[in-house]
Amino acid sequence: MKVNLDRLVNEFLVRCLQSTLLSSRLNTMAGLVDPIEAISIVIKAGIVIHDRYKTYSHATVDLQKLEAHLDGSLFVLEAFQEYIENNLPCLRPYQQMQIINLVDQLQGVFDRLDKQISRLPANEKFDFVKKLRWSFGGKSGYEAIIQEMKDWRTDLNDVITAIKLLQEKRTDISSSPKGGISSRRLFELAGNGLRQAAIMEDVLYGRNYDRYPPGDLIRHDASELTELQSISKISQTSRDRAEIVQLYFQGTYHLLFAEYRGCLSDPEKTRRNESAEDVLKLGDILNHAEPSSMHIPRCVGSVYMEASRECLLLYSLPSKTTYQVGNLKLVTLTQVMSDEALKPTLEVRVRYAREIAKAVMFTHAAGLVHKTICPESILILPTEDGPQVKYSAFLVGYDAAGLADMSAYRDTFSPLDPMKTPYMHPERQLEGGKTAITSGMRHDMYSLGVVLLEIGMWKPVRRMNKALQEVCDRRSFNTDIVRLREYLLDEATNYLASETGSIYASVVLCCLNRAAPQYLNEEEVKEVFYERVMQKLHQIIV
Repeated sequence: MKVNLDRLVNEFLVRCLQSTLLSSRLNTMAGLVDPIEAISIVIKAGIVIHDRYKTYSHATVDLQKLEAHLDGSLFVLEAFQEYIENNLPCLRPYQQMQIINLVDQLQGVFDRLDKQISRLPANEKFDFVKKLRWSFGGKSGYEAIIQEMKDWRTDLNDVITAIKLLQEKRTDISSSPKGGISSRRLFELAGNGLRQAAIMEDVLYGRNYDRYPPGDLIRHDASELTELQSISKISQTSRDRAEIVQLYFQGTYHLLFAEYRGCLSDPEKTRRNESAEDVLKLGDILNHAEPSSMHIPRCVGSVYMEASRECLLLYSLPSKTTYQVGNLKLVTLTQVMSDEALKPTLEVRVRYAREIAKAVMFTHAAGLVHKTICPESILILPTEDGPQVKYSAFLVGYDAAGLADMSAYRDTFSPLDPMKTPYMHPERQLEGGKTAITSGMRHDMYSLGVVLLEIGMWKPVRRMNKALQEVCDRRSFNTDIVRLREYLLDEATNYLASETGSIYASVVLCCLNRAAPQYLNEEEVKEVFYERVMQKLHQIIV
């Protein structure tokens, strides 16, 4: 790997730990106290405040929230102390100093909290006047301190993540001839959506579920919905199982994007319900998607319809987008590419490619496999209003997505869809149609490569040349798998660079070539994806 891990980890630690202003007390503390002792001092201060809190807890109901925060914060600090103590040898002296800087900030939080609650009258409930004084003079400062406590608990978690990066570097270098590092950690360096992707993975595997409630997620039987009115279908042909719906629920109309997903048509009700639960859990996971950074719409509802054995997944539209029921401009990449007059600039096409690749990366970071990446699964949505409307790409089509270790994860192929076959990995087009294949990232990576080829050339595969048109017009592709891939590689090798530049072309060739061989395991594919797809796309300057 050519990733400069030392530099990345150091920048990550500095970003997590470095204080904007160091007090004179910090300088004294840094010279005398090691990290473990510094944490011990803060824990002792927190225990003292926790004991004193009991004196003031009856003064106002606002303070009743504090005990849980104090208990949780002290527990986190004690666990952090033990973790740092066990892993201190892997830190350089200046990194240990940065931990002391952070701990000093925590001491400041406890000091301010102590002063704040010490102003309250002991064992006395607030009268009306004191409540006003609290509301306008003390409450805002108290709430700011509570928010600080939440923030530094996040910082402690980030420090542990950075230390794990250092540990994994040593482990991977000693065990891997390539010196590669865990793709899971590479994902953690990629941007704002990482925290949400980690939460989505936690929900998938049932970890820390109480910490991640589904928010405003609607999970109901169809009979409980007062009204479900179809407003506009995205596509009358290719995506007839996806549409815009207007949902009336609890007295409010919601304009949503909907996808229908069938459940197993198993005669045994138990098995059918298990499949439905998989789909509903998929909705729970996608409820934690963050559209602006992940380019994945957030699922706000999942409805199981017993009569049709289907689940309805409902997604909110991007918050910056304005929609009118009578004038919906919601189109797929297929529809946009159908009109050559709408061909965007190379800068916009590269941005679309980055956004889609980012969505694929976060999908797999969350423990999902998409399985149907194609232009019909990509929405081009306006995300900013004004004289120059900005459009962005969002990955949808999760009506076919798979969950690791769940019944919906493995494919027993039904007759192939001729519209989607050009985007499917050759392994998924095996002759006979009865083989179960566990889909993985390399299958999605191959599909992404075909989509990026189309975006670069700005034309569907079927219109690129006569040979591709001939092979794509066939109703069965079993005998043409090799030829189809050869034609795609030929187009990417000989013609794409003149449209997009050599870096973009190398990304497409990587997806089509590196995703194909079976000797790459999932972790290796993820590392290739990060280094040769994500990083390369971000290197392109238009």
